[in-house]
Amino acid sequence: MSSAVWWGEGGEWRRYPDDGESSDTPTTAKPLQLSSVIAAPVQIRAMYMPPLSLLLLLSLLPQWSWVRAASLPTEMVWMKNKVHIMAEQLVRKISTNISIPPNLSKSAPSGEYCVCSVVQYLNISSGLISNNFSYALELKGEMASLSSFVDQVKQCHCSSRPVKAVPKELLKLQQPRPVFFYSVTLSTFHLVKEYLKKLQLNLNHLDKCT
Repeated sequence: MSSAVWWGEGGEWRRYPDDGESSDTPTTAKPLQLSSVIAAPVQIRAMYMPPLSLLLLLSLLPQWSWVRAASLPTEMVWMKNKVHIMAEQLVRKISTNISIPPNLSKSAPSGEYCVCSVVQYLNISSGLISNNFSYALELKGEMASLSSFVDQVKQCHCSSRPVKAVPKELLKLQQPRPVFFYSVTLSTFHLVKEYLKKLQLNLNHLDKCT
């Protein structure tokens, strides 16, 4: 068995032969960098052994995508129900607080009845209702709240879009009438009720910019 030894000198390791070897010159080995020996296991661990929290996060990603996809229809159903309730309550308040004579409730709404159009008609109608009329400010405030909520839900800002065509019944009420604001307000409230009923029938298109 060889009795040669290794000895470090000046950053190098030298092998000194035993008595049975003929060479008088020690064999020089490459310097041994201890820092590389210590760092290697750390690098391997970081590359092949991710932290437990990362593994847990990766395992939850498919489930999170499924939960998010499932929550979108649920959120839209909630929004439709919210709009339906707001419109229904507003119709009830108008019927309870505003007495509309039969001769002012004969006009039937015309034009398109997509969600955006109805919101635009409500905004036009609000400008035709006199603030001096009983419950006018309260009802106009609820009309504005409904329009604002629909704008927020649809994210296409129906209120700021150009009106394709103003219905003829609204055009008729927009004609200058310096004296008969009373009849204009009552006729407008009748149309608002009809527009709100149309809105409730078109909530399946609430998520579309139409």
